[in-house]
Amino acid sequence: NKSRIYTNGKFLSVMEAKDFYLDFVLNRGLRIALGAFMELRRKYEIIILEGAGSPAEINIQKYDIANMIFAAKVNAPVILVSDIERGGCFASILGTMMLLKPSHQRLVKGILINKFRGDNTILFPAIKKIESKIKKPTLGIIPKIDHNIPEEDSLDGDKCDYEIKLSLNENKKKDVMDDYQKSTVQSTLDAEISMFAEKVESSINMDYIIKKIIG
Repeated sequence: NKSRIYTNGKFLSVMEAKDFYLDFVLNRGLRIALGAFMELRRKYEIIILEGAGSPAEINIQKYDIANMIFAAKVNAPVILVSDIERGGCFASILGTMMLLKPSHQRLVKGILINKFRGDNTILFPAIKKIESKIKKPTLGIIPKIDHNIPEEDSLDGDKCDYEIKLSLNENKKKDVMDDYQKSTVQSTLDAEISMFAEKVESSINMDYIIKKIIG
């Protein structure tokens, strides 16, 4: 198995999984990531770090700089987001917390439940039970939101159906058409992202979340 490795938005090399985990990720890879973080910290007051997959994949946990290793390096408070749409949400929360080592458990400040449909009050008994087990608060419930934002790592997935019908004169230069297409696609995408952000913000209490994180 080989993967193309990109750092700071630029292609670096092709690596086999063994070389990536044993030689690169905890050495050069982590240094590059920390360097990028320090540069951002000099410019911005708040930095949001997005994890990847599960922070409790125990087969690669000691190499997983995308999640708890990096959070520990920069002492970042962590919010665990659980996808309830796929089922097993509460078992996943409990299992994840149990599989994290104690120092990483302490970084977790709370839980967000994502992609819920219906009346969220039916979740309250389960939330109360899981909070008593993991000793962490549930910070909010985000509803399932229909949108046309491209899927992760894909610009041409099923949810990115921006077919643009142009009626430009055939004599127009291709670069003019390309610029028009790009502008229209970007405008549509910007509108979708704004709509999505507004719905997320209206479904959670940001002041409460910030207090829990800082406290």
